Amino acid sequence: MNNKYFFNLKKYALSDYGRELEEGELFLGRRLLQENTKERFKKLSDRGISNLDELAEILKSKGKIDQLADESGVPAEYLKILKRELNRLLPKPVYLNNFPGIPVSVIANLEKYGIKNTFQLFEQADTIEKRDKLSK
Repeated sequence: MNNKYFFNLKKYALSDYGRELEEGELFLGRRLLQENTKERFKKLSDRGISNLDELAEILKSKGKIDQLADESGVPAEYLKILKRELNRLLPKPVYLNNFPGIPVSVIANLEKYGIKNTFQLFEQADTIEKRDKLSK
């Protein structure tokens, strides 16, 4: 994901994220992530995972999660909850017609340019030049 809409997971070190989880406030259902955090993140690091992009790639499927659990000794349940928490860093595009107050005519106009959600809008309006072009 090489754009400004998404957080650049490659630039976020696994060790930094481990510290953030350990020290931060988590929802009750995710507090498991604060148990043995240093030890578990060390095991992940020992498997060659150095940043959140690499971690997210491995946590994409149940099969990969189970394999990582077997190879690293980090419980699969911990990895599943870690995946959910990690996904909070990645915004989900929202369809523009879900925003109250935007006239239907504006949404229809944007759709002519292939803009139906917040991601597409951001891509087409992230600079002054692009916004000027889009407004014409």
